[in-house]
Amino acid sequence: MEFSDILRNLKIDTWYKAFVYLGGLVLAISFFVEAKGITNTQLQLLSAGIFFFGIGEWKNHKLLVEHRPTVLIQYPIRKPDFFGVILELIGTTLIILSIWSIIKK
Repeated sequence: MEFSDILRNLKIDTWYKAFVYLGGLVLAISFFVEAKGITNTQLQLLSAGIFFFGIGEWKNHKLLVEHRPTVLIQYPIRKPDFFGVILELIGTTLIILSIWSIIKK
């Protein structure tokens, strides 16, 4: 696998990859910058939840490859597996906890 292949997989071309990058970026920034309006813990819970949910969706979206006589067909499908569903459940739980914490405040 070449380095250009790795970079090609990092393109933000789907919504779940945007969730991963946005959640990871906000999570990293929240460790060093004080948030206004909500606590940093609430922001970290929310961004970690978005990050984990995005990773879970990324894991559950596979690329199906079919070999036909004259062509190679590739198209994405959503095929959940155990680890992807666990990551989505962790992300959803963290998002719900953060929203509940924000509303409770």
